[in-house]
Amino acid sequence: MQINSLKPYLFIFIFLFFSLYYFNNLNIHPLHADEHEFIKKAYYYDLFFIKKDFNNTKWHYNDSPDQPKVGPYIFGMTLHLSGIKNIENKLKDTMFNKVSPDKTKWWVYWLNKKLENLPSEFLPGFNLIFLGRITSVLFSISSILLIFVLFIKTKQVLFGFLASFIIGTHPLIFLFTRRAMTDSMQLFFFITNLILVYLYINKFRKSNLKNTLFLSLLLGLNCALGVGVKVSGIMIYFFNSALLLSLIFINLKSKIKTSKTIILSFILFTFSFFVSFVFLHPYTHKNTIPQFISMFTDRLEYADKYRLSHKTTAIYSRQNAAKSIIQNTLLPHGSYTNLNLFWFPIDLILFTIGLILMAKRALNSLSTSQEITIEFLLLLWFVIVTGCLIYYLRNNWPRYYIPIVVSITLFETYALAKIAKSGYNKIKKYLS
Repeated sequence: MQINSLKPYLFIFIFLFFSLYYFNNLNIHPLHADEHEFIKKAYYYDLFFIKKDFNNTKWHYNDSPDQPKVGPYIFGMTLHLSGIKNIENKLKDTMFNKVSPDKTKWWVYWLNKKLENLPSEFLPGFNLIFLGRITSVLFSISSILLIFVLFIKTKQVLFGFLASFIIGTHPLIFLFTRRAMTDSMQLFFFITNLILVYLYINKFRKSNLKNTLFLSLLLGLNCALGVGVKVSGIMIYFFNSALLLSLIFINLKSKIKTSKTIILSFILFTFSFFVSFVFLHPYTHKNTIPQFISMFTDRLEYADKYRLSHKTTAIYSRQNAAKSIIQNTLLPHGSYTNLNLFWFPIDLILFTIGLILMAKRALNSLSTSQEITIEFLLLLWFVIVTGCLIYYLRNNWPRYYIPIVVSITLFETYALAKIAKSGYNKIKKYLS
């Protein structure tokens, strides 16, 4: 049986395996305080989509108004699909925002604890958390499947399978993307963006102007959704902008018409992103530009304040941020490595091999045919993610590492796939 014929079976296997893996014991998965924060904001779905009340003062004064709202919209839609007609009333009926044992907020009392043997009076509130977790898991499974599809289309079945499996089973990703938070949503929009970018390059290469410009609009919309679930999703905008700029330099020897297409794509992409994002956030409907900018600057100011209240995890310099990233993701005993083998730096070695192989492949394609490959995209994505994380990492908190863990894992998987293929070919040659 040819390995390509295994694609549908592997797809089904990945779907079934991760469905069982991610839904297993989801109801008792350790709690994070931000799960309460996101579910309590789900009423914004009612304000925006049901009541269409864009002038309500809640957009400007309640629940961190400068935070993006796409995540609460998605959780709100989930609650409505479960039969809840008025989310604010439901939150009051379940005493979702009330204190609990020992006059402590329940989301603090049960922080990082498994949700077992809960008092009956709190079960209705925790059921809302569980509904949010189901939503997050659906985004997680979708992300894993998209990773598989992207890389079997652009590279090979082995790479696609290993990438989806290793990323899906990574402890950090498994821990946070099963919670009623937006990390799984951000991962989904990151991967979707890679797919849309790859499609855009194919249409651009074929001089299909209509589809190229249409994909530019889709890239902007996806970017708005990615930023709308977490402000760090602005990395999508930086990545796409850097890619379009790269296309201009790569095609300098081409016709002027090509550069005009790229510039028009950038304008449409930026326009689509900005308009979609502003539309989804009534906080920005007045004083649009200052309010839009504040959604990013305020988050950094809050992060600076968090350092004062969380001194044990505080990071004060960008040099220490870079050091923390390397130690946690690549060096032995790192908290978020893939293959921790005591003192042996296997992650660093595999990452380095993957980096060299990808860079070699990307540069070779650029020099011989001016072609942008998936390797080029992954290299550019790694540069953007690393630069952004070094810039905004103020506290050494686990979930901030998810984007770079995914990126590093792809480099390691690339190396593993190449080594495995080379070993298989040598064994096959020897036996024959």
